[in-house]
Amino acid sequence: MYLQLSSHREDGWSVVRVAGELDIATAEQLRLQVSGALARRGPRARVIADLSELEFCDACGASALIDAYHTARRHGGRFCLVVPEGRVLRLLRLTGLDRLLPVFPTVREALFRATVADLVPLPGSLLPLPAGGPAPAPSPGPAAAPAAATEPPLTAPPMHTAQLA
Repeated sequence: MYLQLSSHREDGWSVVRVAGELDIATAEQLRLQVSGALARRGPRARVIADLSELEFCDACGASALIDAYHTARRHGGRFCLVVPEGRVLRLLRLTGLDRLLPVFPTVREALFRATVADLVPLPGSLLPLPAGGPAPAPSPGPAAAPAAATEPPLTAPPMHTAQLA
């Protein structure tokens, strides 16, 4: 069981390259590497875990990825994964983690799409909103007064109950 970790900076993101096997014996190494990257970058740090060369991931490895995501979020940062087609992506899909963790097929796409999401958060996105929250909706103004109701409200027909003899 081996795990190789390396990291570099790219377009304002820390990219952590993960190769080998992420399991009970190696999950703590990933936790330390990601938490170190988050600590070095400070609040609002942005980390991509590139799992392109990851050959195996068990439940402990998946737990380490979830921990990294939550740690980044707690500190106002971002954490996303690069996972090409293969066994690791199948694991994320089977467990539903692909719906919790932002997953991209390449580092280039992760950098582009995650950076765009920083600028324009999508409704229902798991990505954090800009400081201060979303912009308030514009007020409709006086010209948009509610229209008078012309139809009676819908009501359910009366229910008849059968009597037992």
